[in-house]
Amino acid sequence: MKPATFIPTASALMLAAAPALAFDIKGIEVGKSDACERFNQLPSTAHRGTCGVGSVAFRQVPFLSGTSRLAVSMNNDGLVVSVLVESFDFEEALEALTAKFGKPEIEESVVHNRMGAAFKQVRATWKSETELLYLVKHYDKINEPVLYLRENRLADLDYDKRREEKAAKNAANL
Repeated sequence: MKPATFIPTASALMLAAAPALAFDIKGIEVGKSDACERFNQLPSTAHRGTCGVGSVAFRQVPFLSGTSRLAVSMNNDGLVVSVLVESFDFEEALEALTAKFGKPEIEESVVHNRMGAAFKQVRATWKSETELLYLVKHYDKINEPVLYLRENRLADLDYDKRREEKAAKNAANL
């Protein structure tokens, strides 16, 4: 009898290739419950909202060579679901994130503004088994990048729960 030959599936290869490291932004990791303590320790020039269970809190914090807006979203269990950073230099962020987390997947496309002008869009993505970190060159406005970190399972559960609550509310309003 011939020995069995192992042929890995595509999903097994993807999991094996995914980095085991945890992504963080300013020391804040998704899926953790200690984010408020870390968030409140960050030097800040302005803040809005209170970091806590079921909240979104914002701070102006030092980021790369400037100051950026940082938002932390927590679910009702007190775990960080996502971290968002706005207003920074895209190229500087791409270089720093690549040095910290390795080479990302790069996706390029073209976006247009309301006047029809075309701009090269770049989206860099780092993935692990449970997390997604992406950097987008043009977000809400041209030349306004965003860095977004999410814990896939918690973010999906949170989204599903909000969608179900909205559907129930709308059903009662028919």
